[in-house]
Amino acid sequence: TDAATTSLVIHTTLDQKLQRAAETAVADLLAQHGERRDADQAALVAMTPDGQIRAMVGGRSYADSQFNRATQARRQPGSAFKLFVFLAALEAGVMPEDLISAEAVEVDGWSPRNFDNDYPRQITVIDAFADSVNTASVRLSEYVGRDQVIGMAERLGITSDLRDDPSLALGSSEVSLLELTTAYAEIANGGRLVWPVGVQQVVGGDDEVLYRRRAVDGRVLEPAVVRAMTVMLEAALVRGTGQQAALRRFAAGKT
Repeated sequence: TDAATTSLVIHTTLDQKLQRAAETAVADLLAQHGERRDADQAALVAMTPDGQIRAMVGGRSYADSQFNRATQARRQPGSAFKLFVFLAALEAGVMPEDLISAEAVEVDGWSPRNFDNDYPRQITVIDAFADSVNTASVRLSEYVGRDQVIGMAERLGITSDLRDDPSLALGSSEVSLLELTTAYAEIANGGRLVWPVGVQQVVGGDDEVLYRRRAVDGRVLEPAVVRAMTVMLEAALVRGTGQQAALRRFAAGKT
């Protein structure tokens, strides 16, 4: 058979309805807030807990720019990176109800600031996460060790280089949106390994399967750690910095 005329059928994980909704959401967001935020691009990834990509938007317009900001761009994740700090702390034996200082702290000549300029002497770990308290997050990162935080991030799928400095806890090292989404998916699926997938299989002539995605399996987090982290992620939406993203059903997340 002439290879130039052989047909291929590619089975993807994308959901057309969700993809259209994602494209509309990105366009609406940029129209409403782009000029004020000095932003002319945005990206979005919607993924199932087992890593299947249901929708992906890499920018405002593929016709204008083929650069995929969901997979290729590296941006500072900010407080979304605190997931790895608090996971490392939970693994080290810290409990959500434990108390930690949120007073001003200086590490290697650098001092983080809290968004509300409030520096309480003590705060629970779950409140520190829900309210995204920077000083408490940095203290936790230094307590468990930045190497443990970096190791946790890499275990959950972060492949971008992470800088070993005090601001690591606040998301100063750049990562891709796809990497970050994958890490959160591993919490959603109970701590099991996630490998993002967009193509399930490729079928050639005579229904010959040329490629089939192989399933991955393995545990990256213990169930008790996942349960505690999920409670903290829920608190961020119920009473923390993510209240505007709260839904009329169970939801967990981080700003």
